[in-house]
Amino acid sequence: MKFVDYKCPNCGGSVKFEKGNSTGFCENCGATLHVETETTDKLFRAFDLISVNRFVAAADLLNDVLNNDVKNGQAYLGLLLCDTECTTPMGLASTKYQFANNPNYIRALEFLPENQKGELNALCDQNQMKNAAMFKSPNEAMKELARLNGIIIAKGFTVVQLYYGIDFSTEDENLVIQFYRETTDLMERMISLYGTLNDEQKRQIANFNVTEFEGAIDTYLQIKEIIASLPGSDSNSDGGDNGNSYEAQSVEEILSNSS
Repeated sequence: MKFVDYKCPNCGGSVKFEKGNSTGFCENCGATLHVETETTDKLFRAFDLISVNRFVAAADLLNDVLNNDVKNGQAYLGLLLCDTECTTPMGLASTKYQFANNPNYIRALEFLPENQKGELNALCDQNQMKNAAMFKSPNEAMKELARLNGIIIAKGFTVVQLYYGIDFSTEDENLVIQFYRETTDLMERMISLYGTLNDEQKRQIANFNVTEFEGAIDTYLQIKEIIASLPGSDSNSDGGDNGNSYEAQSVEEILSNSS
């Protein structure tokens, strides 16, 4: 990554910053923008980590950036790459994760320069078309839903082990909150995947054993109960600063009423 783009506060154009530089100039209107070198350094390091699949470490740096600059579009773009496990923005077009409703995608669109916003929108459109065509049969869709179901249950098992462990540390608590947010996103993906199917495919899926998904729903609700018991649960119970508030009941209704 040779530079990071900032949104020009004057015209919305692109202001590029090279590594180590704290001053950039808008390519559109010529306005000058000053950014702390520490912020741009963290962005460069985060995208370097993303390029080698170190998404957790990258997300930590990006959240640090957002703690000081809540309107940093590059940080939201980086978190979107972490959410979708993509090493480059171009990978968003072909990722199996649908991200049109991802809060980091929505915030990236709000705060990225206009040129990057258009590129990101185009990648999202390609992603939706790819995923709509990916699951051409109910069997394929069910396999993916079952895969997501398994991941949620595994994360829930870890959360329970941590929470009921002998020494429940602050580090454990942070990991529990992180897993809650991750399972929330997984529930969203289940909903998004279901939304790609046509009415006939939904009717065919209704003939499968829907109880296969009760594990994910029960696990998600169990994690929510644990989150509610933690200090500061008012902010954590709806996903905290991640901005998510998807309810497990939404998935349950979709899967059980798909006639």
